[in-house]
Amino acid sequence: MAKDYSVLSDILKREIIPATGCTEPVAVAYSTATARKKVSGEVIKAEIYVDPGLYKNGMRVGIPGIKERGLEMAGALGLVAGNTEKALQVIEDITPEQHKKAKELVASEKIKVFVKEDCSKLYVETLLKTESGTARVITMDRHLNIVTVDNGQQPFSYSRQNTSPGKSNNVIQGYSLEDFIDFSNTVPLEDISYLEQGIAMNLALSKEGLDLPKGIGKGMQQLLDDGL
Repeated sequence: MAKDYSVLSDILKREIIPATGCTEPVAVAYSTATARKKVSGEVIKAEIYVDPGLYKNGMRVGIPGIKERGLEMAGALGLVAGNTEKALQVIEDITPEQHKKAKELVASEKIKVFVKEDCSKLYVETLLKTESGTARVITMDRHLNIVTVDNGQQPFSYSRQNTSPGKSNNVIQGYSLEDFIDFSNTVPLEDISYLEQGIAMNLALSKEGLDLPKGIGKGMQQLLDDGL
């Protein structure tokens, strides 16, 4: 029986989208920005709990457009400048004033990041407290997959029933290598034309990297020039 390749097309379209910077701090910013939409008023504190893998990968990662690094700054930017409608580009537009406010939040130690040791999958939990109330946002398995938004007053069990149905990695297991090859050879090009945008974006990033004196691209080119 013929495979339903529309599923693979949907997965590609969902997964291949532009992101402003590394997706680990972006996931944190998306979480805090979502929490901020639920409660107004001056921020008293924001506690952010993440799985060990996300913590390791995102703690010292740079954020495009600013010099500061790490998850605390990402969380602060989500609070003061986050636009959840932009998905993985949630902190794409940062004004100097918003940047200043984010730095003040971090300096005042109102943003705290903790490791949730018992998590083996992607996990982000924001517990935001303001003068007006509290909000809790929990993301699981995928960077933008928010599974609950509440006031944080009740315990939350992050068991598998909270994951989104039809996860892409489970669906993919139903396809063979031959299926993927057949899909690549038969999918209408107009259905995956957005891939060209991704190629152009990544080539532009690569070119920019070659112009940075201390960039990875420059270092690799030097190794090539040295015959290594």
